[in-house]
Amino acid sequence: MNVGYKNIPSVYLQATSIDKEIETNIYQMSLWHKTFAEMLNMVVMVKTNVHTHKTTHVVLSEIGLRTPGVNPGVKARSRRLQVFIWRFCYHVDMKIKLSAHGAYHHQYHVVWIPKYRNKILKGELQQYLEKGLCDITTFHPDLEIETLSLQVDHIHLVIVMPPKYAVSDIVGKIKANTSREIRKRFPWVKKIYWRNEFWSVGFFSSTVGVNEDVIKRYVEFQEKVDTGKVQLDFGF
Repeated sequence: MNVGYKNIPSVYLQATSIDKEIETNIYQMSLWHKTFAEMLNMVVMVKTNVHTHKTTHVVLSEIGLRTPGVNPGVKARSRRLQVFIWRFCYHVDMKIKLSAHGAYHHQYHVVWIPKYRNKILKGELQQYLEKGLCDITTFHPDLEIETLSLQVDHIHLVIVMPPKYAVSDIVGKIKANTSREIRKRFPWVKKIYWRNEFWSVGFFSSTVGVNEDVIKRYVEFQEKVDTGKVQLDFGF
């Protein structure tokens, strides 16, 4: 099967981002080299203007890092490719992470609220959350919380996570752990939430940047969900 840069299967997609109307997709794959009769690691960067759909691409391979036809060993090849990717991604200004099987930049903007959107995320409780929300990185050190914003009625996180994780699982763990600790550390919370709860059910997530207006509309939407009112159209 012939694969061109315009029809690379999505299974090889390792990172994606959009900046100033330019979508950047980075693919990584192993391909058979006819001349040297061996598998080579390849990285392909495809940039597309989301309005004009004009596309350009750069193909990078391990072959530029070593002597062709000489097998340096799996670990050495992996290390060369990692150094290569890091240098490449530095020049294209993307914070690419490396895993054992590829490179990625999966950045999630996540928002959720206290039950009924009560304005209680302040004082000592807010101080605890500033630390407690980041405790997830102790159990999952390959996670990175890039941004943490605490408002009195909602939380906004920007998390970078490997593709092996589901964002719902990670957010679920964060909410469960912090809810349990909040009820333990702050007994007065039980007077507001007499059931074993603290956070509203669900959350909002986006894989691209969201502005404050979208966040505000989600916060209002989740408040209506908690009170049994109709859904709100985000207008995406």
